[in-house]
Amino acid sequence: MTTTDTEYPFFAACALISEGDSVSQACKTARVARRTFFKRLAEAGEGDPLRHHYARARAARADSRSDDIEEFVRRACLRKDDPEYLDPNAARVAIDAIKWLAGKENSAKYGDKVTVEAPPKPAATREDHLRIVQESGIDIAAILECYALPAP
Repeated sequence: MTTTDTEYPFFAACALISEGDSVSQACKTARVARRTFFKRLAEAGEGDPLRHHYARARAARADSRSDDIEEFVRRACLRKDDPEYLDPNAARVAIDAIKWLAGKENSAKYGDKVTVEAPPKPAATREDHLRIVQESGIDIAAILECYALPAP
């Protein structure tokens, strides 16, 4: 499928998003209204290349966010009199926000890993079974008598 002239701004916006721009900034630079961009994206079918490009752009932007984190760490480690110095608390807040955004944009790679495991069930002992039978009020002797009767 070839890109038409009317489709070019949408793909240009995706390219800018993959480089780290926000959707708003990318749409402004590509000269497409943000609302129009999202409307066109919502109308895109499964095989539509725009949908594929947008998904790849968001994943690439998540990857570029790791560069941003490295830059904040570098600036926070500078001496306080350096003009590029960034307060470590400000860097921490920015890094937390960037990590959250990256986790939303590419959850498979940067999202929280959640594993749910049930605790192992302890094996029931003979005493456990006897206690359960006693608490149930079942007359074991009556049940065993049925097995002791001769067959008719």
